[in-house]
Amino acid sequence: MFMNFKTKARTLASLETKLLNAEIARMVVFTTDQWRQEKIKILDDIQSYFGNAPLIVRSSCSQEDTLANSNAGRFDSIQSVTKAQIEFSIDQVISSYGVYNALDEVLVQPMLKNVVMSGVAFSHDPSTCSPYRMINWCDGSDTTLVTGGKAGNLFQIAAHASVPNSSKFSKILKLLNELLEFFGGVPLDCEFAITKTNNKSTLW
Repeated sequence: MFMNFKTKARTLASLETKLLNAEIARMVVFTTDQWRQEKIKILDDIQSYFGNAPLIVRSSCSQEDTLANSNAGRFDSIQSVTKAQIEFSIDQVISSYGVYNALDEVLVQPMLKNVVMSGVAFSHDPSTCSPYRMINWCDGSDTTLVTGGKAGNLFQIAAHASVPNSSKFSKILKLLNELLEFFGGVPLDCEFAITKTNNKSTLW
């Protein structure tokens, strides 16, 4: 059975135990309504789950990552958040959504360590929807360079072309094919990072 696209957080959660070619970073997810009603409990849950590790507070708005629009970069995500900054950072992400929707979500995850490459991978050419795998990537630890439109290199290959396992992009291409199977071949894109510690993609 094919999976359906949901909010960013719910889509990631639905893939958490299914992916073979990537991992999902641990996360705490809550709605904006839960944040209004249960702020102290949520802050305690975040502290209990992540300790004092630096965090990223990410948008998971109903207006992004849909079949119609990705709205990539439209809403705030805040990196390297400390325990003292977490409440303010969550409020800032929610404010970036604009009109209040009680079902919009916020996604809190640990900052990735030892990142060696990151970027955005497309199953199809985003301009023409042609069956070409496209990977916009940067080497190094800064995961915002590509997603923030500051820099990036482009790798492109026909969908069914052979790629040697030695290629630095082979794992990402396998991940795209796996995601296409889950979502019934619908053109998609995903943010990824590869870390030095396990040389495996982390799906964002």
